[in-house]
Amino acid sequence: MRPNRRVLAGCLLSLCGMSHAAEFTAEADVVSAEPILRFQTSIHRTAECTAKPAPGASLTALLEWDLVVGACRQQERHERVDGYRVTYRWNGRLYEQTLREDPGATVPVSVRIH
Repeated sequence: MRPNRRVLAGCLLSLCGMSHAAEFTAEADVVSAEPILRFQTSIHRTAECTAKPAPGASLTALLEWDLVVGACRQQERHERVDGYRVTYRWNGRLYEQTLREDPGATVPVSVRIH
């Protein structure tokens, strides 16, 4: 069973007195965590599209083959997670924050009571 946040805050106020501010860390419920993706493209040589020129071929044919003219190239797209756009609920209100890692079901929030 989760403690009621307002009851907890009231207890802290009574312990600290009204003239002092109290600060504590609590857990807020995560509503959503969307990954922030970065896409990178790389091109690399995978195989030869043309066979190596036969022995005795012209120097031009050998140079074209050697300089990757006619070589197969493959383009790969990689995605990387740069962080998470997190929406969480605290005290009946929704807040957003960007975090480096997936927070899971809750996020820590600092609460200050004046």
